[in-house]
Amino acid sequence: MSDCKLQPLLISLFVLLSFLSGHAQSKTPALQALEAGRYEEALKLYQSQLQDNPRDIQALAGKSKALLALDRFPEALPPAEKALTLAPDNPDMLAQRAAVLTRLERPQEALADLNKAIELLPNTSYLHVARGYVYAELGQFHESIDDHSLAISLNKDAILSYAGRAYARAQLGEIDEAFEDVEYALKRDPNLVPAIHTYADLLFRRVRFQEALPQYTRGIELKPEDAYLWSGRGGVYSALDEVNKALADYNKAIELAPNRPPLYSARGNLLARMGRLTEATADHNKAVELGQNSPTTLVSRGQFFLDWTELYSLALEDFDKAVALAPDMADAFLGRGEAYLALDKPRVAILDFNKAIELAPSIMFAYTARGEAYEAIGEPAKAEADYRYVLEITPTYSPALLGLGYLQLSRDEFAEARKNFDSALEHASDPEQVWAARKAVGRLLVRLNIKDYSEFPVDLVYDIHDDEELMKDDLRADDLLDLDLKELPEIPIDNKLARRIDTQRVLVIQ
Repeated sequence: MSDCKLQPLLISLFVLLSFLSGHAQSKTPALQALEAGRYEEALKLYQSQLQDNPRDIQALAGKSKALLALDRFPEALPPAEKALTLAPDNPDMLAQRAAVLTRLERPQEALADLNKAIELLPNTSYLHVARGYVYAELGQFHESIDDHSLAISLNKDAILSYAGRAYARAQLGEIDEAFEDVEYALKRDPNLVPAIHTYADLLFRRVRFQEALPQYTRGIELKPEDAYLWSGRGGVYSALDEVNKALADYNKAIELAPNRPPLYSARGNLLARMGRLTEATADHNKAVELGQNSPTTLVSRGQFFLDWTELYSLALEDFDKAVALAPDMADAFLGRGEAYLALDKPRVAILDFNKAIELAPSIMFAYTARGEAYEAIGEPAKAEADYRYVLEITPTYSPALLGLGYLQLSRDEFAEARKNFDSALEHASDPEQVWAARKAVGRLLVRLNIKDYSEFPVDLVYDIHDDEELMKDDLRADDLLDLDLKELPEIPIDNKLARRIDTQRVLVIQ
């Protein structure tokens, strides 16, 4: 499924952006309390203002912002909507309602509000920043990058856009560019917590866990009340196999924000990894309960069933519910397609992948998942077309590089496969992709039977064919974590073999 690890960061950033719309207001005591993070105090002051003047749109917007910051999302919507009733063409009020709708998991409606606000004020930087984050939450990363780039062109000080663009670029495998963006943001403001969070996550994605750890710790020192920083550090500890520290961080995150479903989902996945499946299931159930059966929490639990329990039928039930509740949610169809694929129903899976692509054409993973389904029904040409389509748009997208590489490996196109596997590793955007790329190279070496090419230097610390772990049939990605790809040789293909492969390729084309 498309990567959603940074969804909490996206949401928290979007809440931060909702405060920017009030930058031109006079500094009332209520606004001062709001900007200082004294949300309960701000709420009381705004309520007092509204008793005096129920039609004060700035007080209505302020009340909505305070409630939003207090995680009282359903209560934050009525004042935002009343403000819009009084001022239907006010871009600030549209932006505020969009912020609330995002927290209520109604991103399409949030996008509609921001589109209207931008029509009214097309050259307002913060509106493009906000829409960039909504696009990212919808998985429309190219559009997200465009909006953040426009925001930066309108206001060079739009530092949040550098962090947002870094996230979108990372999703598309543009890792170097993502690092450039977030490092620039940190150069401008070393204490910008959202940028520190983004930077830490990028390091995590590149399996640089030891470097990610102090970044999360620094973020926690600057903003110890941020539950998602604790959760992020928990993820790093988990990757470092320090599961007790990871669990402590997840527990702290939940202590700070006991009503936020993603935190329970994250802890549930850790507990599953620890073999505590009963507790893990309870955490995912708690997330669904807190989310009031929201589509996002159902999708998260469905993915948990897929990844950790192999209870594919239960996963399918959750995805079915999510689709019924949110028929315009691409991730729900994408997850259901994965469930059908796991249940050996690739033809039905293709229908869901088609729908996901129809709803969100820029979600690259939907094409690669459909490519896998096409392979399962014996249509490699269609699979290859999907992989190549993605790579035309985003040449660095690791799942598509892996999919195409495995197709080439099945046709004995060893050099082409190796090129794609190496590129997949170079541009992997999270640890799972890194491990998958390493596994692919391992499979390639086994297929090549490296021992047959003794005239070529094979500088491995061990003999591949004597390694029981590497040679076993049920090889897992985790088994190759210590394999240093820089030590692997160039693929040796002699002229006779190359001519034979070319002949086979011509025959296939004919």
